[in-house]
Amino acid sequence: MHLLRKLQRPLQIAFGVIAVAFLVYFVARNWGDVAAALGRMNPAWVAASFVLGLVGNYFQMLNWRSLVHAFGFGLGVRKAAEMTFIAQIGKYIPGGVWPTVVASQLGASAGIPASSVAVTMIMQMGVQLTTATVLAVGSLLLVPALAHEYWWLILLVLVIGVVALLPPVMRRILGVLFGLMRRREHLPELRGGKLGLSIVWSLLGYIMWGLHLWLLFGAIDGLSARTFIPSVSGFSLAWAVGFLAVLAPAGAGVREGILVLLFSGIYGAAVVLGVAVVSRILLVVVDVVSLCYGLLLRALDRRGRPEPASSAVGPERP
Repeated sequence: MHLLRKLQRPLQIAFGVIAVAFLVYFVARNWGDVAAALGRMNPAWVAASFVLGLVGNYFQMLNWRSLVHAFGFGLGVRKAAEMTFIAQIGKYIPGGVWPTVVASQLGASAGIPASSVAVTMIMQMGVQLTTATVLAVGSLLLVPALAHEYWWLILLVLVIGVVALLPPVMRRILGVLFGLMRRREHLPELRGGKLGLSIVWSLLGYIMWGLHLWLLFGAIDGLSARTFIPSVSGFSLAWAVGFLAVLAPAGAGVREGILVLLFSGIYGAAVVLGVAVVSRILLVVVDVVSLCYGLLLRALDRRGRPEPASSAVGPERP
């Protein structure tokens, strides 16, 4: 145990260096495509798309905070932002577990046990994956033959997804997930309101990210109402598939491939690839800006700046 504490700081530094290296490599490798796509885009729409990416990140942070509250821990928005925005940079390292590892280490400063942080992060992944699947159903309409012949399948998936988002059903799904992952922590009797709020924040986050993609398409050919829902659904599907590809840092390459497959019939493969790459770069910058904000909050904490009254106060009493 003493050795682990001694190595904690060097390991955290090494983690940060590796994560930044992955970010720099991705930007450098795709810079040619990015420059070509940016040359055709309306800068105002690109800037607005970036802002929506930030809003989507913020909503997903509130998603996790709602789950922490469901566990009986008070956690202020400022502390939740600090933990989430620092930890999420780990998704750029292959494996898919690093955000949970980092957040667990940061939990002590908020008075939350590492095991509870890990469990809530796993729950957030389950909520995000389920909400993304529900929203992704609309992307099937981009394939006319599929929508015409298998409309009943689209309806079935939508119904199953909506039922899965009901708090009592979601609790059972999370319980099964815990069993499959052999988690020994007790899954609390989550209150429907707090779990429902987590689902709402997750849905709003995907809608913001879908709007982010919609504005990038609009930056090239002008905004079209008929591509709004496909943009939200298509981004949700691309995110879900990229998430499941755990060996790809933040789904790099996988998400772009799905977007090209979905939208090439509307915009052409070259245009979609350019938009997908620009979207990726913008969201990387969003994560970097969020990371800097989280580090700033952490630095202020270490200087002893008082937390808001709603900050983490430990387990709530019934």
